[in-house]
Amino acid sequence: MARIEIKSVVTMKRAVDLCTLCAFGITQPLLTALAKQTIYLHDQQVEWREVAVLLLLLVIVLPLGFVLLDVVVRGLSTQIECYGQNLIPVVLLTVVVLSLLRPYLVYAQHFLMLPVGLFMPPLAMTAAWYFIAQYEKRPLLRSWISWMSVGIVVFPLSFAWNFEPYSVTRTTASKGVTAESPLPVVLIVFDEFSGRTLLNGDMQVDRHCFPQFARLADISTWYRNASTVSPRTDIAVPAILSGQYPVVDRSPLADEYPGNLFELIAGSKSFEMTVFEPISRLSPPSIRRDRPVSLTPNEKCTHLLVTLGAVYPRLIFTTDTPVVFPLIPRPWFGLPAIPVGQEGMSRDATTGQFHYGGGEYRGRQLEHFLRCLTPSALPGFRFLHVVLPHFPWTFLPSGDQYESELQSFDQPFGARGELGEFWDDDPITVARNEYRYRLQVGYVDRFIGQVLDRLEENHLLESCLLIVTADHGVSFRPGHSRRLPDAETLPDILSVPLFVKLPGQLQGAINDQNVESVDLMPTILQTVGITIPESVEGIPLSESRRQPRKSFFYKSDMTVCEPDLLVRKWPTKARSDTDPSGLDHLPLSATTHPEWHGLRVEQFPVDDETIAVTLRDLSDPNPTLRTADSQLLVSRLVSGLVRSGDLPAVQTDVVLAINGVIVDSGRTSWREFDQHEFQLFSPGSRASDAEDPNEMYIELYLVEESETGTRLIRLEEKD
Repeated sequence: MARIEIKSVVTMKRAVDLCTLCAFGITQPLLTALAKQTIYLHDQQVEWREVAVLLLLLVIVLPLGFVLLDVVVRGLSTQIECYGQNLIPVVLLTVVVLSLLRPYLVYAQHFLMLPVGLFMPPLAMTAAWYFIAQYEKRPLLRSWISWMSVGIVVFPLSFAWNFEPYSVTRTTASKGVTAESPLPVVLIVFDEFSGRTLLNGDMQVDRHCFPQFARLADISTWYRNASTVSPRTDIAVPAILSGQYPVVDRSPLADEYPGNLFELIAGSKSFEMTVFEPISRLSPPSIRRDRPVSLTPNEKCTHLLVTLGAVYPRLIFTTDTPVVFPLIPRPWFGLPAIPVGQEGMSRDATTGQFHYGGGEYRGRQLEHFLRCLTPSALPGFRFLHVVLPHFPWTFLPSGDQYESELQSFDQPFGARGELGEFWDDDPITVARNEYRYRLQVGYVDRFIGQVLDRLEENHLLESCLLIVTADHGVSFRPGHSRRLPDAETLPDILSVPLFVKLPGQLQGAINDQNVESVDLMPTILQTVGITIPESVEGIPLSESRRQPRKSFFYKSDMTVCEPDLLVRKWPTKARSDTDPSGLDHLPLSATTHPEWHGLRVEQFPVDDETIAVTLRDLSDPNPTLRTADSQLLVSRLVSGLVRSGDLPAVQTDVVLAINGVIVDSGRTSWREFDQHEFQLFSPGSRASDAEDPNEMYIELYLVEESETGTRLIRLEEKD
């Protein structure tokens, strides 16, 4: 009898330990990821019913399933006398190890430049086998696992405690709002746009590269020292619209920002509102045009479980793991469930809130917004947040595209990390990316000209309040992050363009006072005669008093810097960005062999062998979604993949020849698995300069350097 009781206790202890491993390896990563996706929970209208089903599955059904599976595996291993008795604990512990290491592997990929996904799973499994072997021998480890079992209860309770169902709303702050002097307001917020990009060597707007921004500067006040308060869009945009400095764990939802700009403008009932809001959800229900989720509770539960099933592999495996993961449904990223163009949204409507996908069909978003800049019975309040000139960089200044937004990789060429935010320590590759970014800024410049023309045509330009700015900046410094600030990149990421044209203003001015993005909301409220709420921390631009420091928030940290930081850093950045060719040609500093450009291929030894290359199809995968006036993609970018084992060196130079003449030279960069990528440009940057693609004979060559000299190896596309 005593033996039976001891065996029962041991069996129960093993079952609890398996539930503990399941809690740490599966429940905790999933609930943590879901808790951060407040936009998903909001858009899918997740309620307590769906959460209860999810917790039941994660806390009871799934752990018990592993316990039963363990019983079966142990029974089978005993019958066939194999060593699989601890297979299930090893699998669960492997998952725990991977989930714990996953956040750090993002940085490991950047610094080690290795396909981490190839060796981390076997390494984690080896560690799990060793731990289980020690677990059998050491009582201390068994006791430690027992103490960790509190996670079985703590993880779901913590999620449930912080969860707020979609139906719960907070008290608004828009009652009794009055606009004493309503007038047309146009607020445009670009994305990932450093204000320093616009500077020339004289610290003025570069009229050669960006003539429309110069035109805007001639009739507005250019706040040259303006700065953002966060490098994250979901924090920076709400800061603009609330006039409040960021706080930790605040979702970009209207309930989190009572009394925000949209709410006050709508509450005054003195404006006709148009809001393009792809990332945040601060619009009041009264102006929303997006269709509510019409799923039944069972359908919402199914969608939630399917989505988490697709998300989970990304929580434990790195992006370079050689496994094809299931696609994550679009709503997880805050995108419409159906792509733009198929969802039935009327792009002829000019009022209300419009929810486009952030980086999808951005040209259509701009066209739609331009149609909204019309006179109306009530003064118009027109707001546009558009993910431009943010990556993917696909537009030319002419408005044509050389790569489809839907076909672009999810991170820039030669970038590392989870979101491609870390640049390789390769100045040439980084310079090529910066050139593509500047081309897209040229496209943004073109749009600014269209906005000014549209406002002039409708006799709104002189009377309106026009504000053009961005949520945060971007940096192109080799070996540093594109978005995460450090001592060297902070000025680039902190800086944002800011142009404010007041009603009746016709003369341009430059103001170098310390202005922050939180100052825009009180400026708008003061201009239209709405009382500024006490919760607003920004200062109207009309007031001479300014904040004594600049404040910059990232995660739970805050950086405070001198108010003239950007002013002191202008000269060095402006000189490095100045290029006599402007945007018309790729700078020679972004090429590996500028001395070869213009030479014929026959002047070089060409090897008899060839190497296979996979050229990327840059076209739009959904051609039926094109608008009638859209242009076909311009042949400007030649991009492809080569197997690492076929390269003469770890990183190899590549040249592009057109009709036998070398026109560009670049460098390969590791992309994924055993693939290296290259991106090369054909001459020119504008559609009007392009040669007929049918008359262009394109050749690609790898460059092999040896003691005997330099030779070229032809790249041939696979069948």
